[in-house]
Amino acid sequence: MVDAFTNEYLYKKDPLDKDRLNEEDRSIEYKVSEQIASDGELLILWPDIVEKIKDWKDSGIPMIDKRDLTAESLTWKVGDEINLFISSLKGLLPQLVLVTDNLEAINQAIDFLETYGGTTELQQIAAKSDNPIVVNSALSALGRLGVTKKPKQVTPSSIDDRQRDRVLADVINQIDEKLDQIWLSPDTLEKLENAKRFTGKNPIEDPIAGLVKHEEKFKVTFQTIVDMVRPDSAEPREGSTEEEVIREATQFIESDQIRKVIKKDHPLVEEKLKQYKSDNQPEKARRLLRRVSTGRLLVAPLDKGHSAYVKGYMLISNID
Repeated sequence: MVDAFTNEYLYKKDPLDKDRLNEEDRSIEYKVSEQIASDGELLILWPDIVEKIKDWKDSGIPMIDKRDLTAESLTWKVGDEINLFISSLKGLLPQLVLVTDNLEAINQAIDFLETYGGTTELQQIAAKSDNPIVVNSALSALGRLGVTKKPKQVTPSSIDDRQRDRVLADVINQIDEKLDQIWLSPDTLEKLENAKRFTGKNPIEDPIAGLVKHEEKFKVTFQTIVDMVRPDSAEPREGSTEEEVIREATQFIESDQIRKVIKKDHPLVEEKLKQYKSDNQPEKARRLLRRVSTGRLLVAPLDKGHSAYVKGYMLISNID
């Protein structure tokens, strides 16, 4: 959508020459991209938008019948709830970034904030981090979002390793709880189920399926980030210790052994999903499927444990 807008209305001389954009045009491009990235209601409006883009004229004015794009109250409610959910998770990322040394997780978090227009959160990271690499990464993301003013550096408060671990554990718990929630309220979901049309002249046949797809994709990205910084843990066999299992699992991850990724059709996953359905535990089923989608759920020859969680991977023994 951003590319369609900028190519049509901003890159007037040469669509490939973005350097010719003046400051005002760059500001417009940034605002358009931020609006599109943050507005959940566009998931509902998308079919109408695509239809209308076909009729845009090269006159600098989009020829859109605004009445067709006036969303019903339910559409705005969906957008508001999705935006609130995303914002609440975005708000936790600066805390996570500031207490972890995992650069891979930090880079993914910054990429995520850039994608979802998290300028406030990126400014917090750039201002409070004592790691020059992290600061520069956050500033680069802000620059790509059109924010050129460098935030004032704040001297980070001094905390010891124990305090840092407590803060990290608290943030992880908050994110875990949030990821287990559905981003739309039961009342809104019920109204969506009952609604026959949402906006414009053409009905949308199954908006819930589309929303669920976007929700899970969003949550898988977040799950990957939080799993990278999760402390190592393990379920030892009788006669073994957790430390021994963690050591064994770490050696497997760091070795050249073939990693067998567990997919959705794996017997273990199918068995667990049936169990969760029988026990009426949908949140556990969603959590398992998210972990499968991250590509970090592995089968491993663990002698000393049934399962382990190390270096952002969850390992399940294939010996049982």
